[in-house]
Amino acid sequence: MIDVHWVDEDGRTRRGDATLIDAWQQQSGFIWIDLCGEPADRERELLARMGCHRLAIQDAQRIRHPPKVEHFEANSFLIYRGIRRVQPDLEIETLSIAFFVGAGYLITRHDGDSVGVEQIKRDENLDALLRAPAQLLCRILKISANTYLDAILEVEEVLADLEEQMSAGGSDEVLMTVISYRTKLRKLRRVFAYHEKIFAEIMKQPATHMTSGGDETRHLLQDVYDKFERLSSLSSMYYDLCGDLSDGYLSLTSHQLNRTMQVLTVITAIFVPLGFLAGLYGMNFDYIPELHFKYGYFVLISAMAAIALGLLTLFRRKRWL
Repeated sequence: MIDVHWVDEDGRTRRGDATLIDAWQQQSGFIWIDLCGEPADRERELLARMGCHRLAIQDAQRIRHPPKVEHFEANSFLIYRGIRRVQPDLEIETLSIAFFVGAGYLITRHDGDSVGVEQIKRDENLDALLRAPAQLLCRILKISANTYLDAILEVEEVLADLEEQMSAGGSDEVLMTVISYRTKLRKLRRVFAYHEKIFAEIMKQPATHMTSGGDETRHLLQDVYDKFERLSSLSSMYYDLCGDLSDGYLSLTSHQLNRTMQVLTVITAIFVPLGFLAGLYGMNFDYIPELHFKYGYFVLISAMAAIALGLLTLFRRKRWL
C-alpha cells in the first residue's frame, strides 16, 4: 500500500495514492510517502525515482538490518527499529522502518503496521508537520520512543514485586519469570544502544537533511536522543537487576542445599562408627571378646551412645550443626 500526504504550494493538504507523487514533482510542496507491504520491484522503482541511493534501497528492503544512519547528497537515510505492537510482560513486537528525508519530502518504508506511523496519521497537527519533513520524522520517532518508555517503566513495578518474592524465599516459577524478563531486556538493550548511538551521531552532524527545519528540529532530535539515552540506561539497570535477582536466588538455593548436605554429613559421620561397632560385634565367630560377658550388650550400647553424644558435642562446638 502507498499512502501519500501532500501539501501543495497553496497550502492545501491532499491524501491519496501514488498518483499524487507525479503532481508533487510537477508543482512542488511538501510530501510524505508511506510504503507498507509494497512489492519489492515497485518499491525500488519508486525510491529510485525519488533520488534514493541504490545501496540505501537495498538496506531498506533487507528483512533484518541493524539500525543505522547514512547521509547522501539528495537525502538522509535512517533504519529504525519501530514497534508493531506492545503486549503485557514486555512482549514488544518490533519491525524495521526505513526513513528517507529529503528537501520537501519524507519517505517511510516498512513491512507491517507501525505504532508511530499509524498514530501520526491520526494526529490533528499533521498538516503543520508535513511542512517540515525532518520534524515529521522526529514526531514519529518520539511516539515510538514514548511507547518503548511506557513499556519499560511498567517493568519497574513488576521487578519490585519479584524482588519481594525473592526476599521471601522465592520459587522456581519466580526465577523463570525473572530470567524471561532478563532475556527480553537484553534484546531491547541492544536496540536502544543502537538508537542512542545513531541519534548521537545525527546531533554531531548538523548540516544534514535530518536537521533541516531550524532550532525546532534540533530540539525535537535532542528530545528523541534523550529518551533513547534514558531507555538505554533503564534497560541496562533492569537487566542488571534481573541478573542480581537470579544470582541471589541461586546463591540462596545453593546455601540451603549446603546446609542440608551439612546435616546429612553430620548424621553420616555419627552413624559410621556406630555401624562399625554393630558390624564388628555382629560377626559370626565363636570366640569374640566380651561375647559371653553378662553386661556386654549394655556396655556396647553405652559406648555407642557416648560416641554419638561426643560427636554431636564436637560438631556443635565447631558450628557444623
